[in-house]
Amino acid sequence: MLVKYHNTQIMAPEGVACALGDAIPEALPNISCFKAGTSFSIGGLSAQSFLTPHDTPESVGYRFEDGRTTFVIVTDIGRLTETILEASLGADMAVIEANHDIGMLKNGAYPAFLKRRILSDRGHLSNDDCGLFASELLRSGTRKIVLAHLSRENNTPRLAWETVKGALGRIGASVGKDILLETAPADDISDMYIL
Repeated sequence: MLVKYHNTQIMAPEGVACALGDAIPEALPNISCFKAGTSFSIGGLSAQSFLTPHDTPESVGYRFEDGRTTFVIVTDIGRLTETILEASLGADMAVIEANHDIGMLKNGAYPAFLKRRILSDRGHLSNDDCGLFASELLRSGTRKIVLAHLSRENNTPRLAWETVKGALGRIGASVGKDILLETAPADDISDMYIL
């Protein structure tokens, strides 16, 4: 819709760009591709893509820098990797996945094959693992974290927030004082953040 109504440019890893072009041929003139795991520039921003473990081809996260501040977005990851940590540490702000509560997922209505997929190393990050990720980010200097990609069936914003807050508390951090911690809304535009 953005391409159709606003002539928006799309940048995507090569394989994703090809799939988009096949699925939406009218978007082809607006699609630019890059090799997953490489850096590129958008206006005055430096963008570094990095591979993430997910069950889709060329799943990537991004680190954006403008010379003063750094922003990272990392969703669709089954587990934390050295690549993810290396690309994320030291960011001023991070949007990270807190997809599910393990208990809710295991006891929920999803079929067994889908539960296995989500819990796998190429699935989605749990609230508990997100808390560990957030703790590493805080130790490296990150002061704003937004929890994203929360499952509607296997998580709640409150539960994700409380779980990550607890993890941060275990390393001696105070949410609201040492770090801003919020959840991204599922059905609305998020707040605007100034870095």
